[in-house]
Amino acid sequence: MGYNTQEKQHKQQEKQQHLLFITILLLKLLPRQPTPPPKPPLTPPSPPPSPPLSPHRHHLHH
Repeated sequence: MGYNTQEKQHKQQEKQQHLLFITILLLKLLPRQPTPPPKPPLTPPSPPPSPPLSPHRHHLHH
C-alpha cells in the first residue's frame, strides 16, 4: 500500500527535477542579457498627517 504512494511522490520529484533541468538549459541557451537589479518594492510616500479641520476655519484668516 505505502509503496504506491512512495512511487507517486518519486515520480513527482522526477518531474520537478526534469522541469528544473529544462529551465536551466533554456536559461543557458538564451543570449546573455544583463539582468537588471531587482527593484525594491515601491512604497508610496506616506501622506503627512493632516491637521484636524477646525469648524471655525474662516476665523483663521485674521
